[in-house]
Amino acid sequence: MNPPRDTRIDSRLDERLASLTGALQQQIKPDGTLWDPQQGKSSPVDHYAQISTALALYLRQPADPLVRRLIEHWLAQTSDQRGHAPFNRFLLLLLRETWHNHDEARSAIDASLITESLSRCPLARRYPSNNWTLLAQLCRIMEATSKKQRAQATGELGRMLDRWTMPAGGFVDFPGHAASPGSATPMAYHHKALFVTTMALHYTRSSRLMGHLQRLHEWVLLCWDGQTHVGGFGRSTHSLFGDACLLASLILSGCDKQQPSQSTGSQMITGILKRWSGQCRDDDLLALNPAGQQGWDSYMYLSVYNAWTAAIVGWARHVATSDAQPVINTQALEATPAFRQDADAGLLRIGTDAGLVALLSTRGQRPQGFSRDAVELRYAGGVPFHVARRDQLLCPASTRIKATRLLAQPALAGWTPVFLIDGILCGLTEYTHVQIEETDAAYRITLAGSPLPLLRPADSTAWQRLKAAIDWRFLDGALGRRAVLQRRPARQVQARLVISLSRHKPELIHELTLEPIATGRVRYLNPAGHALIANALPRTRELESSSRDKTRTTDAAFHDTTLDSAIPGASGYCLAEQTIGEEGYRHRLVLQW
Repeated sequence: MNPPRDTRIDSRLDERLASLTGALQQQIKPDGTLWDPQQGKSSPVDHYAQISTALALYLRQPADPLVRRLIEHWLAQTSDQRGHAPFNRFLLLLLRETWHNHDEARSAIDASLITESLSRCPLARRYPSNNWTLLAQLCRIMEATSKKQRAQATGELGRMLDRWTMPAGGFVDFPGHAASPGSATPMAYHHKALFVTTMALHYTRSSRLMGHLQRLHEWVLLCWDGQTHVGGFGRSTHSLFGDACLLASLILSGCDKQQPSQSTGSQMITGILKRWSGQCRDDDLLALNPAGQQGWDSYMYLSVYNAWTAAIVGWARHVATSDAQPVINTQALEATPAFRQDADAGLLRIGTDAGLVALLSTRGQRPQGFSRDAVELRYAGGVPFHVARRDQLLCPASTRIKATRLLAQPALAGWTPVFLIDGILCGLTEYTHVQIEETDAAYRITLAGSPLPLLRPADSTAWQRLKAAIDWRFLDGALGRRAVLQRRPARQVQARLVISLSRHKPELIHELTLEPIATGRVRYLNPAGHALIANALPRTRELESSSRDKTRTTDAAFHDTTLDSAIPGASGYCLAEQTIGEEGYRHRLVLQW
């Protein structure tokens, strides 16, 4: 006998989808243009909002003439204007499948329109991000016309997941070669890999993919604070895009049919929907992250991510309510241990007896963006990137910052120590030594490493400028992205960082020691840097720091600034800049809530 389903989850999902789809419908102009109210202009045609919205509307009302207008407006663009081919092709395939299951006489679209649209978004073999390549391969599985062709396409997806997942299950979005310690595992795109794998198993049965799905599901527990947030690390931090991929995956896995008291997956669904209530705008669209209008990446658009959410979550609900059994059955999300880690990804989740849940990065990862003018700290090691106590957030996600702003306001770096070393901007973002200890009193994470350059050097020679031009014109920036893999650490200083979390009280201790080991001018820009939530500051904040053999304790000398974090109310703190002499530097920061 099946357990009783929680009809409250059903109603909340359907109410949110109805509200979101209705809000998108209000943004459609008579000619089929989708408006982006955040931009104050039409949604970018090189993305996938038009086709996403068409699918979302079709799922609710197949005869709606706006569906055809949206597609025809997209078709009217030139091939140079259209982009994101794997996304649009995937959505069109879902639309075609849904159209096949409807009464064609009552449909606003026909086979020729879908066929023509599919011809306008051909697939490439590889893309700059591994998640794009996965989505393209899913399209090949969906379009396979024979068992042999589908088996071959499924096998290739399995090989991709073999190559791009950590042993513990984390999806590697960058680089494209085989996963290794320090590869980038942004949580939003792990959720997308989970969605792609779940979708693939809707079309094919593969024990190999099922094994990957189980590990991908288990890894999600590293991202969850036990309440409303499932993410916080890497690009697209806490984004609506990642939320939608995770939510659709959980629905397709049957978690919407389970009682929250019995299922971690249904608890995640309930938590996300609760958070979305706080992200709902006056026009019923959803803000792209919990902070609303900050903490966005440059490729994020309100119309695009809202349309994607309505389309894929709507399709998942359509399938889940049509089928007697979920697409996939998984028991992976039934337990949440107090301590969980992916040592290769350098990610750690700790739950304490005091009700504290801390998501931490240890070794750090290679960032996907290595710019000449912006500093990427969302992959940095040695950072408590999401700390919560019950439903109160205490530490926010890290950020990406313009270098000029960081130099003017070093508190923007949050927890990551940043330096000017012989004039080069560097940061403690990756560590070569990681040790984790558990005692009866505390969890203790010890890290050691040296600062790395935070900016890509300018091209100073004619050959470098020519290579950069070739890279931009013909290689889609591949050489520039690989430059982050070739950074050399600054040897002028060695760092030792210890982060301790008490098991029995809501306390975090951050201890940093800097030891000069070579000649050079080292300016520590943000001594004792840390990041907190302004309306949930610790009741105790004690700092002991030593420099030039002197020790002082202070709780009021911090510079503070508002962080451009995906979490609202995020603030960064640090002391005034110090030059690190031969005697070195040490601090011990104690935070107790």
